[in-house]
Amino acid sequence: MPNTMQDAAKRETAIRKLQADNAKLLRQLDEAKSMSRDLVAAVYRAAREAADQVTYRPVAAPRAERRKDDPETAILLVSDWQLGKRTPTYSTEVCAKRIALYADRVRRLVGIQRADRPIRKAVVCLLGDLVEGETIFPGQAWRVDASLFRQVLLDGPEILGTLLRDLLNYFEEVEVHDVVGNHGRIGRRGDYHPETNADAMLYHATHQQLRGEARLRWLPNYQPGERAWYRVFSVGRNAFFCFHGDQMRGGGFAGIPMYGFIRAIMSWASGTLPQQFRYGLCGHWHSMWSIPVNQTHEGL
Repeated sequence: MPNTMQDAAKRETAIRKLQADNAKLLRQLDEAKSMSRDLVAAVYRAAREAADQVTYRPVAAPRAERRKDDPETAILLVSDWQLGKRTPTYSTEVCAKRIALYADRVRRLVGIQRADRPIRKAVVCLLGDLVEGETIFPGQAWRVDASLFRQVLLDGPEILGTLLRDLLNYFEEVEVHDVVGNHGRIGRRGDYHPETNADAMLYHATHQQLRGEARLRWLPNYQPGERAWYRVFSVGRNAFFCFHGDQMRGGGFAGIPMYGFIRAIMSWASGTLPQQFRYGLCGHWHSMWSIPVNQTHEGL
């Protein structure tokens, strides 16, 4: 009997210690969540304040297209700039030059297509990883030429905003859809709230700066409490499913996880997602591929 009483006392002591440890961990978790909320709130507040300091004269609309032919829509994929990354051949300055070249190529190709039919509208799909980040892997802070602050609030909005304003010079309407990438993650996976992503912050900052552009229709992909990893939108009779692409794992042919893509697209298209779609668009893999999957077409 004495042993039983001693054992019960030990168990009671152990339980109290576990309860105290649990309460301590919960307090630490609350403090971490509070720090995360404060960080995110500070970034969005800075984005609004920075936008208030930037005044753009709205871009003049191009000459209206009068032809009655069935119009087409230009769809632009914008992905994986990894702005801020520094290598012997890449930097923030190189990124800006490449995006300016991209805008020029869009104008040239659309000019060729317009010889056949009107193209009044551009739809821009921001597919994530526009920023390099700063804490994705150990030592990353020494492989960037711009801090996360510059990527999100200075260089990023300047380069993305210039691209969108260039498009407004050439299209009567520009529509923007966005999803976030893995390089926008801050800290290790799970350290911060699912909403916390540097890509999302860059999108918000740029949108704020261009809020005076009446012909720019930006549809923010915000879902409270969620990462908002995908977006479905329609152009004419076709629905497009946008996601970053880091949802697929593994290697495969030429480094592309073909089986993972096919399995995921078939699952999403067959009812896992509430929306139906005909085309899937993603980035992440730094390669150009087009994969037909039953009645769905996946493009990287």
